[in-house]
Amino acid sequence: MLCIKMSALYIGAGLDLNPLKWYKNIKEFHYVDSAPRSGHGYIKRYNGYPSHLYRPKFIENLDNEMSKNNFRLLKILGDIRLYSNNSQKLWYHTNVSIPQDIDKIRGINFHKLIVAGHDPHIDILNLTKNKLTFIGNTNTVYTYCEYEHDKQLTKQIHENEKIKNRFESFEMFTNEGINKFNKWEEFILFYKNYKEH
Repeated sequence: MLCIKMSALYIGAGLDLNPLKWYKNIKEFHYVDSAPRSGHGYIKRYNGYPSHLYRPKFIENLDNEMSKNNFRLLKILGDIRLYSNNSQKLWYHTNVSIPQDIDKIRGINFHKLIVAGHDPHIDILNLTKNKLTFIGNTNTVYTYCEYEHDKQLTKQIHENEKIKNRFESFEMFTNEGINKFNKWEEFILFYKNYKEH
């Protein structure tokens, strides 16, 4: 029997460890964030990463948060930090903004894409040919709304059937548990009803 190790990618992860707690079956996570270089990614109007957005305590806070959740720091490879709790591994890629730094994370093989708090650039889908599971939470806006730019993933899922078909399923974790859906429209309907109650 072929055993495929499931892995998840989370862009703009910050210090959010909830996916690690809710998805114990996922053994490998890749978290990506522009911190500590910037708390808001690449800023076009500054032509880069303005110094006032630098987050000097991010790495210290990350290490503390991981330690509190029983993850040990195993190694540091430049801007990548590897943590483990013996059953799960977390590769944390720091100082990465998407799409500007996408080449820094090329080669990550992932099956699940966590979209929580930050709506990633559509180019993230160019990193894999896998059919994906979209994982969201109740604290993020997924309904059709005004977007910062045309390349935001959720905007493209709403408007582009080809992009929507890159996902085989959709999941939302709430305080009550994980809710699974086959279609984006079911995911959105659940999200709207959850937000109304």
